Amino acid sequence: MLKKNIFYQKPFRLLFSFLLVWFVLFEFVLVANGILPKPSSVYNSIKDIWGIYSFLPNILYSFGAITFGLVFSVLLIYFFRKVLLNKNIFTELIFAVNKLKHFIPVVILSAFIIFWFNNSVYIEYIFILIIGFIYLSGEMMLYSDRTKSEYILAAKSLKIIDKKINGEIKFKQLLPMLEESFLKLHFILWSVLITFEFIQHQWGFGKIIFDSLKYRDMPTLFVVALIIYLLISSGYFIIKFLFNRYVHWE
Repeated sequence: MLKKNIFYQKPFRLLFSFLLVWFVLFEFVLVANGILPKPSSVYNSIKDIWGIYSFLPNILYSFGAITFGLVFSVLLIYFFRKVLLNKNIFTELIFAVNKLKHFIPVVILSAFIIFWFNNSVYIEYIFILIIGFIYLSGEMMLYSDRTKSEYILAAKSLKIIDKKINGEIKFKQLLPMLEESFLKLHFILWSVLITFEFIQHQWGFGKIIFDSLKYRDMPTLFVVALIIYLLISSGYFIIKFLFNRYVHWE
């Protein structure tokens, strides 16, 4: 239990240590530098950052896209669980696409999607959802051979049909195994989201980063980096908590 508490608190301890070093070093020692902004300049810029860059709407837009992608990916996985755990054309296609889960193909695909649907507000949400669903489907299929065969054999001996076995017994065994996959997906979605928004530069964190780089606004870039770090760390904690609390088998 102690190890888990330390593990959960580590990202926030790291952030606190960084902020402490940053405050002392860049406020009193390296006052004039081109590395990081002074804490006082960041503090004085917060009001302008909040208004000029429409911080709250952009944060909510990006956070909403991540939440939408994760939640509805799980719902789609649950809805199609019986299909995904059987070999068919649909699963073969998903498995083939899932092999292309490297970052460069996703960036290229996002560029084309932005070109085709440049004026769409919701295309980012759909894009994140598709990536989440394909990734989790592929991971679930990879782990499907690791389920305990005795439960499946017992179910077959009771003449339970294969679809019900896959949907109820096999799927529930797979859920705890997907914890690491969810944690990886959470980070992947944030990376894809920021890249997508940066290319599109119309909404979200990507737009703020694009504008702050364009105007060489270091305080804004610094604040955005801190907020993204906090959101990713908090999301990691929440996923771990949900799996430890609600996802189990036997």
